[in-house]
Amino acid sequence: MIKNIIFDWSGTLVNDFPPVLAVTNQIFRHYGKPPLGEREFREKFCLPFAEFYARHLPEAPMSELNLKFNDSFKLLEADTPLLPHAKDILEYCRARGVKLFLLSSIHAEHYAAQSARLGIKDYFIKACVQVRDKREVIHALLEEFGLNPRETLFVGDMEHDIATAKHGGILSAAVLTGYNTPPMLQAAGPDLIFENLLDLKNYLHARPHSH
Repeated sequence: MIKNIIFDWSGTLVNDFPPVLAVTNQIFRHYGKPPLGEREFREKFCLPFAEFYARHLPEAPMSELNLKFNDSFKLLEADTPLLPHAKDILEYCRARGVKLFLLSSIHAEHYAAQSARLGIKDYFIKACVQVRDKREVIHALLEEFGLNPRETLFVGDMEHDIATAKHGGILSAAVLTGYNTPPMLQAAGPDLIFENLLDLKNYLHARPHSH
């Protein structure tokens, strides 16, 4: 019985892949690197961000990269949409009594702007954002709210999300709507894999209610 769901943001609830790819390629060009195609980016991109940039732009200081990324992303994020069925799954979970949390690397300023514009910030009991490494936060989140690991599911779109769930001893679900490719997510060994958030809703609907 799943009573608590921790959602990732980017690629899980919100489709910010196009602006993230665009800004990343701006940064690559700035440092004289060739831009990445969509598939190549999906295969190379990883969290924490610092590991991705250390691998592909080791000459650039992380503080400088953060400033460049955040300044450019502000200009491109205005039209970032929810992914299909995102609002629906949040409504469904709230009606069902499932406690919702957010755990994401998105910058706090970008999260505040997007969540307010998209009208979904009030669904989450707590939003942990601008998290460098989610594995460093997951235990504190579980402890703060007394979440039973056997009743808690982390839903994300990247290998790092699956690794975080395993580190926290909770259930993991990968959605194929975001940054990592299906083979990468399958290799990460999640407990569940869903094509999209509608499949997640159907899975929950087939399970006993939490109250």
